[in-house]
Amino acid sequence: TFVYTVLINDKVQLPCDIQPPSSDDQIVLVLWYKDDELAPILTLDGRKNQLDPGAVQVSASNLRGRAYFNVHGRPAHLSIDPVAASDEGDYRCRVDFRKARTINTVISLKVIVPPQVPKITDQDGNYLSGLVGPYNEGDELALTCLTKGGKPRPSLIWWRDFAIIDDSFEFDDRDVTTNELVITRLSRHHLLAILMCQAINSNITTTPASNSITLDLNLKPSEVRITQLTPILVAGADALFECNTFGSRPMPIIYWLFDGNRYDTRIHGEQQTGSTITLRLERHHRGMIVECITENLRIPNSAIRDQLTLDVQYPPQMELKLGAPSLSLDSIQEGIDIYFDCHVDSNPAPTTPITWLFNGETLVPEPGQKRHDGRVVVTWKVAIDDVPVDWLRYEIHL
Repeated sequence: TFVYTVLINDKVQLPCDIQPPSSDDQIVLVLWYKDDELAPILTLDGRKNQLDPGAVQVSASNLRGRAYFNVHGRPAHLSIDPVAASDEGDYRCRVDFRKARTINTVISLKVIVPPQVPKITDQDGNYLSGLVGPYNEGDELALTCLTKGGKPRPSLIWWRDFAIIDDSFEFDDRDVTTNELVITRLSRHHLLAILMCQAINSNITTTPASNSITLDLNLKPSEVRITQLTPILVAGADALFECNTFGSRPMPIIYWLFDGNRYDTRIHGEQQTGSTITLRLERHHRGMIVECITENLRIPNSAIRDQLTLDVQYPPQMELKLGAPSLSLDSIQEGIDIYFDCHVDSNPAPTTPITWLFNGETLVPEPGQKRHDGRVVVTWKVAIDDVPVDWLRYEIHL
């Protein structure tokens, strides 16, 4: 038994050797049978017209106009063109000779019927094609590919970039094959990815039935960065900052937070989106934080931020206070100890020592007057009406 496999609507040639075993013999009758049918589907009577193609008689009505027995082929063959699905079966060619024994040739014909072109649907049953979406980065995507028919039943496979990503197909009693693809978390690597569903039921099919879609995605910002464009931040002057963000699709929004206020600014760029802001800084802004926030409004919870702590520089500002909480200017009396604190606020810290003056004269600490806590005690003698009095002490922070 020979097995021939052919694609529906193609042409097939089923061989039958009708050559007599000896030169002094000749063909009497050629009969073609299909399956268990008793009546032949094709007859060649060679008793009157030896090997005359005109003597071929096709009995099967479904083969008329499609079947032809070529007696001059080497070997002779039954040609069917085009092949129909109903042509599948077992064929037997019987050759009777005048002298030799009858020869039977059995051929099993398998007809491949391709499945229908697959269809792709989303989780709501909507048919998809071409560019689909946009879907949000981080979301789950469920797709179903289905095809009907096919003999033998097809394999239904999902491909991406020439690699199989899902081959878990199922059949049902309606002659439908399905394969559900679930992408649990879409990433930026899925942007413009081509997903192809292919139905295959034979290796002789040159172009398997397939369908494909291209994924369009909304992407979250992947990075945000603040740059201080003004080299040195000075109180009382303007400072320029720039914020750049990357990775968002489509373009995100950018806004700033500073000193309890929100600032919305114009943005620029495409692949790299940026925003600049000018802030008037004061001495109390030292140590404050300026923040830049970027967000893709199409994707919930996609905001990311960067922040910068401000190092605002300003000249020294000094304040002189009585050093003891119990003292007041109204309660100072001759003979008591008086403490003074000098508070200096500057950024950066003073580079020269702090100098104390009394009535225009510089007060110089005496040796050994620096205490363990880093403060300096300056002493000098005060006279009232040229009468010496007790020593007065001024306590100074340096």
